[in-house]
Amino acid sequence: MPRSTRFPLAIFALGCAAPAPLLAQDADEDLAAMRMQLAAMNARIDQLETELEATRAAAAAVPAPTPPAEPAAAAPVAVLAASDGWSFKPRGRLQYDAGFVNVPNETGRSEGWGSEARRARLGVQGEMPGGFGYKFEGDFAGDDIDVNDAIISYEAGDLELNIGQHNNFQSLEELTSSLHISNLERAAFTDAFGFERRVGVSAQYKGDAVLVQGGFFTDNIGDLSNKNWSMDGRVVAMPKLGSTQLHFGGSAHYADLEAGSTVRYRQRPLVHFTGERFINTGDMAASSEFGAGVEAA
Repeated sequence: MPRSTRFPLAIFALGCAAPAPLLAQDADEDLAAMRMQLAAMNARIDQLETELEATRAAAAAVPAPTPPAEPAAAAPVAVLAASDGWSFKPRGRLQYDAGFVNVPNETGRSEGWGSEARRARLGVQGEMPGGFGYKFEGDFAGDDIDVNDAIISYEAGDLELNIGQHNNFQSLEELTSSLHISNLERAAFTDAFGFERRVGVSAQYKGDAVLVQGGFFTDNIGDLSNKNWSMDGRVVAMPKLGSTQLHFGGSAHYADLEAGSTVRYRQRPLVHFTGERFINTGDMAASSEFGAGVEAA
């Protein structure tokens, strides 16, 4: 091969071979730099871990704050305890009556068809802690709202005490609730002699076969205030004859009336919606009243 041809080829070969050592040198330098950076990062991580451990140790050395006595948590417990023993029960009834009254023409009394809401009562009753109870019931049947029962009671075993407006103790017929009587009206004598609820205080003892009731009363809550007062008592024997329940009782009533009082005994014809009273004594001056009754069932 001519000389002029070999020289340019050698120059070319050297030119191509020269960059390889330079690239290798640069790679080594970059790798060394990365190693230094990794070493610095590891050192920083070690430093942070050391600081974190020191912080944890310092926190553990500080005593935890003592929690308060939690008065707020104790209050609901007291409220729950106070509410134990309370009960609430709504009560009421609606009784409607309709009928026809026919009388002899010579009496001159009114007759014919009549109807009314006989009883429209709404109330509540329940128990309170300590053996106490309550009952309140109003009657909305008439033009006015009448208070029927307004009682606070206390029970201790077989003994029960009542204070407020409630029935005094005159006959089984009067004391049987209108929810359980056979007819819408009670026997005529209960209205004729003015049996009604009165404001007072009473006590009752009920054993297995005996019932004793007594109380001191003023007047019906709708008629107060006046100086009337009364005392009522009732004793009932309740024996059993085989599977049959028997009932024998007696009651007594005495009322002292305010000076200048009058009494009147009268009764409707077995319905309440008429104002006619075919039995009527008229007004009679009286200073006291005494009644006695017997009952059996």
